[in-house]
Amino acid sequence: MQEKNTSAIINALEKYPIDALTHLKHGMNIDVLQVAKKCVETNTMIELNTTKMLFSKQEIDAMVQMGAKFLVSSDAHCPERVGCVSKIMQVIEEFQIPHTSIANLDKLPKFKRINL
Repeated sequence: MQEKNTSAIINALEKYPIDALTHLKHGMNIDVLQVAKKCVETNTMIELNTTKMLFSKQEIDAMVQMGAKFLVSSDAHCPERVGCVSKIMQVIEEFQIPHTSIANLDKLPKFKRINL
């Protein structure tokens, strides 16, 4: 099943101008590093969100090494939680994710279809 799921995501990344993958690994068995490699090739960001941090330190390290870019998200499900990213910021520091690997830490990310 992992191969089929991984292939489906990679095919979507090749076919559509996807800016970011969210909830990667949530409820789906995939080869994260294979997907991350395709994200690097297609300039697609990988979400790091406050409610579902499912990556291991080893996966993050490997993704950083291959040049993956991350998108920080509060994953808010109510207005009061929009922008609450303190939990994921702790993970960023704990995992030593370089700030240069995060597309929206102190700036707006570059989207494929929209110039902001």
